[in-house]
Amino acid sequence: PAGEAPLFWHVLVYYPCLFALVAGGSSCYLSALPVRSWDFRVFSEAYLLACLPLASLQCLAPKAYARRVEGDLGYPQWVHRLAGLGEAGVVGLRVFALVERSEVPRALATVLTGPMLGGAAFTWLYVLQKPR
Repeated sequence: PAGEAPLFWHVLVYYPCLFALVAGGSSCYLSALPVRSWDFRVFSEAYLLACLPLASLQCLAPKAYARRVEGDLGYPQWVHRLAGLGEAGVVGLRVFALVERSEVPRALATVLTGPMLGGAAFTWLYVLQKPR
């Protein structure tokens, strides 16, 4: 069933949250700035950079990803391949934005993330009615 595959919580929740806490906290701590000056967006960026590369694996192996991570969502494979490609694109744009210190790729990644999150929310909350 959807959301009950063996690696669901590990791949999409636990690991990204732990990575975000460690990477974000380290980044803030090592900046030597007082706490009130920290940029807490680093935690959300770290979460995305941990979660989306793993989620993008569904582009390469949608059946294996469904079996081990998400479960059967009832969509054809091309939907998972497209979602994985979009997630890989978002990661690429965010990394490029960090390296080049440019807001344009970051803004484009944010625009691409919106429909993907909307589709995920529709699928999980409305179609599958998870969590119950």
